[in-house]
Amino acid sequence: MRMSSLAPLLALLTACPATAQVTASAFADTELVAVANGVRTTLPRGTRLLDGMGVSADDPNFSCPANSAASIRILPQGSDLTFRFANGATASGNVFACLGRASAGSHAVLVTLAASQPTRGRIRITTTVPRALEAMFSVDVGNDGVIEMASDLFAAGQVAGLLEMPVTLDTAGLPIRIVANAVAVASPVFPFATAQMDVEVKFLAGDGRLVPIGQPCGPALGGFLVDHPVDRHALVLGVTGSPVTPHAFFGLGITQINLPIPPLGCVLRTDILIPVLTPVSSSGTAALRIPLGASLPRGDVIVQYLAATVGTGGTVWRTSDALLVHLP
Repeated sequence: MRMSSLAPLLALLTACPATAQVTASAFADTELVAVANGVRTTLPRGTRLLDGMGVSADDPNFSCPANSAASIRILPQGSDLTFRFANGATASGNVFACLGRASAGSHAVLVTLAASQPTRGRIRITTTVPRALEAMFSVDVGNDGVIEMASDLFAAGQVAGLLEMPVTLDTAGLPIRIVANAVAVASPVFPFATAQMDVEVKFLAGDGRLVPIGQPCGPALGGFLVDHPVDRHALVLGVTGSPVTPHAFFGLGITQINLPIPPLGCVLRTDILIPVLTPVSSSGTAALRIPLGASLPRGDVIVQYLAATVGTGGTVWRTSDALLVHLP
């Protein structure tokens, strides 16, 4: 396909539409509690939780010290946002003196994600795998009583620690209830015990089926999926900031890697199974439309743009950031 026929699509990629503001508000949905031996610290139910807030307890007892903490982080990143609920506990003991015990939870927080205008995207929920028998979590997206993700679902075959689902945020907000605890108990067999249970909710704005990977090393890659009359979808890609060179291509792979390319150290981020050569305009732009047919397997494809310049000093490769494409 000629570059000129993709000019309108490339313009869409390089335009700067108004960006919605994504926010998170969080409240303690139960009493938040941290315990270290006989030391107990709480925050009342209904407390509004700001970034960095939480509870902690510490007992520096020489024979059986213990400590625990629960805290939240709210990290906006442009139109994306990360909410993290961390719970940890450690306890030590001496079989001849005492055995420490510490716990963070069990308690719940209710976080509501909202956007200043309707914003499509994806929420990705990740957790640490329970590091103790008494560590657990559950996540209820929508706060409707239906548990989408929980530690006791691991045995049912759910991939431990990862859930993704498409959502649309608006001013009404999307409530997400998270329950977690982490308990550490020292014993004569294990005189030092630790437990950790962290739950992270990340909102990724945009199409939701395209996830950026890494940073550009020169060229910047953008893209979106569109409906296709014959095939399932078509992937439209656009590049800006490329060196003007005849040695440029889009590389499609299925495995994410992290391979620096000398001499600049630009990173190759996928195993390239299919290279697609592409012309580069005099202004350093390139574009490509790839039909993703029904014959392709469902799953993920990783796309990256690479451009090489050849001089007396040798070949210099520059790479774009990559896109992880979720094929429905």
